[in-house]
Amino acid sequence: MIKKIFKWVGICFAAIIALSIVIGGCSGDSDTNTKPSSVKQETKKEVQYVECDPSQMLSELEKNALKASKNYKGKDVVLVGIMSNVDSEGKYFSIEPLDRSSFITGFHITINNKEQREKVTEIDKGTKIVVKGHISDVGEIAGYYVDLHDVNIAK
Repeated sequence: MIKKIFKWVGICFAAIIALSIVIGGCSGDSDTNTKPSSVKQETKKEVQYVECDPSQMLSELEKNALKASKNYKGKDVVLVGIMSNVDSEGKYFSIEPLDRSSFITGFHITINNKEQREKVTEIDKGTKIVVKGHISDVGEIAGYYVDLHDVNIAK
């Protein structure tokens, strides 16, 4: 009696293993065929940057935050400004307009990776810089939130 139970347990165990190998093999093939092609399509997309004047953007924000949000949120932009603040942990930095107009709001530039952090490390406060990035959010108090794509010292 015990031998029959062990025999059926063994058969069930072998069937479960065989079934999982077949199912795993089928799902693995379909994933490898679809994912790389979708990744390749995304990397071919070229970003079209719009050059924007930070002073004008801040002026628009102070006049009407909703309108500024509608005009700039979701855009890929190029901003030329002055490095004004760098987070000690390397998470973000801020820029001011070239004319150093005093605005309550500003530009919060989020650093996304090690390469960007290393570039920002080499730029001193007060340096004229060129920032390329994506405006992810606009707020009447905090200003413009920009996801950094690239930063360089302006010529």
